[in-house]
Amino acid sequence: MFLDYESYEYWLRAGPTDMRFGALRLARLVITEMGHQPMDRSMFIFCGSSNKMVKILVWDHNGFWLASKRIMGRGGFAWPTDGQAAKNISFDEVLRFLSGQDCFRRLPAASGQYSV
Repeated sequence: MFLDYESYEYWLRAGPTDMRFGALRLARLVITEMGHQPMDRSMFIFCGSSNKMVKILVWDHNGFWLASKRIMGRGGFAWPTDGQAAKNISFDEVLRFLSGQDCFRRLPAASGQYSV
């Protein structure tokens, strides 16, 4: 698999996904719930209910690739649970997410004004 990762769009399916699903069943979710075409130049990322496993679905010329990563031990992936079916993220956010960082929580910006 020789993919130019930076030229793809990355889409998350918020909320839990049944990790027993294979490539074709996940492709159906991409169409019916996320509103995208699975054969577009996009990678689609799904997470299980325990937040310990993710699957990435991508079309490569004549077939699907399905990659998975499972967190062993304590902890899990920080996963958005908002009602938005498909969330677009950047390549940099994907790398941070897969390394265990929480790139979805937004903290308020500090104003720089403090009073005592």
